[in-house]
Amino acid sequence: MELFDEKDQINGETIISVKYKPDSVSSFQLDLVSSKSWDKNIGMKIEKITDKDGKLITYTHKSDIITLKFDQNAKPEFIKINYSGIPKDGLIISNNMYRDRTFFGDNWPNRAHYWLPCIDHPYEKATCEFIVIAPQHYQIVATGLKKEESILKENKKLTHYKNEVPLSTKVMNGNRCSQICYSIPREI
Repeated sequence: MELFDEKDQINGETIISVKYKPDSVSSFQLDLVSSKSWDKNIGMKIEKITDKDGKLITYTHKSDIITLKFDQNAKPEFIKINYSGIPKDGLIISNNMYRDRTFFGDNWPNRAHYWLPCIDHPYEKATCEFIVIAPQHYQIVATGLKKEESILKENKKLTHYKNEVPLSTKVMNGNRCSQICYSIPREI
């Protein structure tokens, strides 16, 4: 996920690892608040959804639900969703009492889907990684163990946290999540 000083828009890339049960689904759904007709500036807009080889995956994004559809014999193991937008909720973008710009993940109990493609239900659990590209002066804190912090070009830095314990999205606190792993048991 990429954050900016000068705007509230976030750019996201979520990679989902899917484990299918035998004779299971040809489609499944994820939650993600979409841009609304009454305010196109708020909500997330999907740019594309691909498999690990870059092949486009058919999807619809209606009523805050992404429905992914694929051939029963060609179920993608990894799904990459590129999206951007301004979160209405869940990821709070504001200034603290010292007037410092902050991004705070407040996903309780099911508000992660305002900024993150996921199955946003308290009973679902997944492992995750938080990879954040932000201005260099930001301090990034997230769920998991810090794996990397490196300086990039243009006064940016990359911070990477990894959590190998399956968690509900409501407690995946931190700033961003760029990889989620789900087990999809049923057809939708």
